[in-house]
Formats: sequence, C-alpha cells, structure tokens
Amino acid sequence: DDWRNLMCVWCVQGLHAVDNALVTPSMAGYIDSLGGSRALYGTSISLFWSARLVCLPLFGLYVDSFPFKHAFIASLMLGVIGGFIYAAATPLAMVNLIPIGRFVLGAGAGVAGASMAFIATTAGRKGQTRALGITQAVFHTIE
Repeated sequence: DDWRNLMCVWCVQGLHAVDNALVTPSMAGYIDSLGGSRALYGTSISLFWSARLVCLPLFGLYVDSFPFKHAFIASLMLGVIGGFIYAAATPLAMVNLIPIGRFVLGAGAGVAGASMAFIATTAGRKGQTRALGITQAVFHTIE
C-alpha cells in the first residue's frame, strides 16, 4: 500500500519533470515562431525556476498543517492552468503568455519539497532511504 501511495507522488513529480525536459528545449522555437526574442526565452526559463524556488517552502509550510493530497491537487491544477496559458499563446498570437504560463507551471512544480516529505513519512523508517533514493535518481535524470 505504501508503494502505491508513492507511485501517485512519483506521477505528480514525473509530470513536472517531463514537462520541463520536453518544453524547455522546444520553447526557443515556439517563441521564435511567435516573433519573440531570446531574452523572452531566458525570462521564461528564469520565471519557471524562480516560481518553483518561491513555492518550495510555501508547499512545505502548507503540508505541515493540511493534508498532502491538497498540495498535490493544487500542484496539478497549477500545471493544467499554466499549460493552458502557455498553449494559448499561439491561438491568441500573444507571445507574452509564454513566460506567464511557465511561471504558473513553476509554481506548481514547487510541490517537490512536499513530495519529499510525503515520501519520507509514507515509506516508513525501513523503506525511507530506498524510496528517496529512487525518487532522486529518477527525477534528476529526467530533469
């Protein structure tokens, strides 16, 4: 049962890792196709990581008082909203939506700290090192 719970968290973290691994390399072409600049590309990347950095402790503080489930749902919702904003840049011909979408996605990716806390508490004393090791190995390889 503990491993099933961990799989859910790994899926949430995996979505953020895959998003970053696939979107970041292709984003330069996307921005260019909408008439944006390399500066906008750099800003978009920076906003993702800045939002993640700011939200890491916020999600951590949240799960100190509320269920982990709520944090994971909020993370997924931010991911969906950020993805829609990012994708809306093309039909709306508004290249400036790209950094906004990446910022919102980065905020959702801030759940990583709460994910680590969940894994540490769920895996139990015996499985904790193995579960955290697997998590770090897999997601740092993807990112």
